[in-house]
Amino acid sequence: AGSVLRLYCGSDAAIEKLMLYLEGHKTRMMQAPFDAHYLDLASGDVLAARGGFRSAMARGEEALTCFCQVLADHLFRESPEEQARFTVHLQVTGEYKGGEGKGER
Repeated sequence: AGSVLRLYCGSDAAIEKLMLYLEGHKTRMMQAPFDAHYLDLASGDVLAARGGFRSAMARGEEALTCFCQVLADHLFRESPEEQARFTVHLQVTGEYKGGEGKGER
């Protein structure tokens, strides 16, 4: 089975390590639902997984942009007359908190 996240994140080693740990933890929780359970995550592992997620998101945004460009070309630019009627403008904005509270784009 596994997680749908693997479809989006590919084979990033840091994400895979974190997901395997969490899946193991889930199994232990399901086997002993009334016991106390604790997560023990190293900050370096979490930061590495965050970097992997960030890269996966950037790849996804790039793929979505390409898809939208193909769709727009197909819908609005099939003939020279239509090309003259439409212009394409792409604007991607986003911000996340990076290290030391600094905003990164």
